[in-house]
Amino acid sequence: PSAYLAAIMQPIWSDGTGRDPGFSYLTTIEADTQRFTSGTFYGYGVRYRIIDNNFYFADSYEAGPAHTAGIRRGQRLVAVKRAGETEFETWDQLVARNAELPAAVFGASGELQTTVFRVEYEGVESEISVTTSETTTPPLAGDALVIERNGDSPVGYINFRTFIDAADGPLRAAAIKFAEAGVTDLIIDLRYNGGGLVRVAETFLNLLAVSPASKF
Repeated sequence: PSAYLAAIMQPIWSDGTGRDPGFSYLTTIEADTQRFTSGTFYGYGVRYRIIDNNFYFADSYEAGPAHTAGIRRGQRLVAVKRAGETEFETWDQLVARNAELPAAVFGASGELQTTVFRVEYEGVESEISVTTSETTTPPLAGDALVIERNGDSPVGYINFRTFIDAADGPLRAAAIKFAEAGVTDLIIDLRYNGGGLVRVAETFLNLLAVSPASKF
């Protein structure tokens, strides 16, 4: 199945446009169920984007192995040294040989392994070693924020990462925080949201629709 998927996606990976391959991936029923309930999976705890034929880390999950090691959103991948290898392979070399993504960067999915990423951010390069582990996808990226503004009620900001069951508690906590602060306007950041469960979306909409004086 992995080879079949790679063959289907190869034209997108190698057409020189730098298009994001999107949501094409293989998983098991068990892993898929975990993803939409607790958000638990075995891996690095990152998301990536291909922009102008460059590989960027688009997200790094708080308390995950990559985040703990130092991987952050916006870092550009320069080279990678995968488990069992002694030499780095540059991103340009991966592109030149039409390497299969994401396996060429992260190795086999769901396995215990250590990968060293050479990354660049604001002109500074560093090497970061990350060992995979069981981790979770925090449904909210960081804390819900209350942003004060002069002469008006504060603005609430929430970066909603994924619509999974584990989001229920954090969403209710954020709603209480906004209500207590007198928030009437919200910024809901869904730029990197991967979708998820309709029931979680319904809960979120119900929380938004309730009067600020109500209990959540």
